[in-house]
Amino acid sequence: MAKELTIETPMHSSRLKLWELPHHYHCAIIGTCLTIVELQKVARQSRLRNAEDLADYELHALMVQAAAQKEGAGRNLHKQLDRKYHRWLKRLQSLELDEFADYWDMAVEDGDVAGLFWSLMTHPQTPSALVNRVQQQVHMLSHLQGHSHHAKMQRGNHLQQQVKDLQQLLEVRQKNHHKALQQRDQLYQAQQKALQALQQQITQPAPDVSALNKQLQASEKRNRQLLKRLDWAEEQLSHREIRLTELLQGQEGLKEQLHEVMQEKDDLETSLQRFLISCSTEEQDRDSMDLEGRQLVYVGGRRSTLPHLRSLTESYNGTLIYHDGGLENNQSELHNHLNRADLVFCAIDCVSHNACLEVKRHCKKLEKPFVPLRSSSLSAFTSSLHNIINSLTYTDSTETLAPLTSQ
Repeated sequence: MAKELTIETPMHSSRLKLWELPHHYHCAIIGTCLTIVELQKVARQSRLRNAEDLADYELHALMVQAAAQKEGAGRNLHKQLDRKYHRWLKRLQSLELDEFADYWDMAVEDGDVAGLFWSLMTHPQTPSALVNRVQQQVHMLSHLQGHSHHAKMQRGNHLQQQVKDLQQLLEVRQKNHHKALQQRDQLYQAQQKALQALQQQITQPAPDVSALNKQLQASEKRNRQLLKRLDWAEEQLSHREIRLTELLQGQEGLKEQLHEVMQEKDDLETSLQRFLISCSTEEQDRDSMDLEGRQLVYVGGRRSTLPHLRSLTESYNGTLIYHDGGLENNQSELHNHLNRADLVFCAIDCVSHNACLEVKRHCKKLEKPFVPLRSSSLSAFTSSLHNIINSLTYTDSTETLAPLTSQ
């Protein structure tokens, strides 16, 4: 990675315009301070052709390029930022220069940096050291989002397990509730039979009054016992119904929490993918990383990340061929892809164990480079691809090798 340089920001008498800032600041400002919806609004205002058909990353890249222009989209971006963060701009005017750094630290601690980031970057007297520190901290926030994404996934898995446990407990409670209802019905039927038998005994002439009295007393005693058991059964049934209601409410709450966690996970993963693609494109421009037309085969993984993987590979002057490992594509097609490949990647977390071993054996037989990825995320592929390109660059600088060609 190229060594980061400290940029000296010149002092100005009035607030800087967006196009007056160094161009390498535009990516962080556009990505941090404006949402995709706001960028689409600016694109419509600027009458950019086909902007509504662009992917999120393509729209971001287009706006970063336009930010350096004084007219059109560049001016509309500046107006949008000033309208959105008017309160921060006004607040910064009331502060002394030596209070800027403390105010920034408070914003970072509260997790609300976008408004102050824009205000500090355009303030005419923001110290150069503070400008560089603000830029570096905004860059590092993306890495913290990646760590938070992992924690959210763990929390989601834990909540899923809790939901399963509660569902099992609910099934047990429902069975017990059904048994209690059956017991209550049986007790009620027994009571009715006892009362009918007693009424029949009373209506029949009794040859012995004392024997009849004993039978009556025994029947009354049994009736009292049955009534107690019936009261106990109804009380237990009431408790179980209350507990069942509580469990159902708890289950709904856990489902809502799980849905929120999964939504946060998807949003974080999408943000991280956009950021990594942006960083990769910047590193490509800075280091001139080049695959020299090599063909890459990617086996397994998730289809949702495939457009990003292919875009990243093509930005490095390479081509990407995808195979799902045998779910929908046949094995002969996989062997044909491997025969033509220069590099083979396999996402081991989203492909069968047998498919991964088959790819590895075939690459060994053909003497093809085989790169196992620990996960199907864009970050894992980006890291491995950078390492490979760096190793190819080092090899080309020390030895004379013909570039790899497809077979």
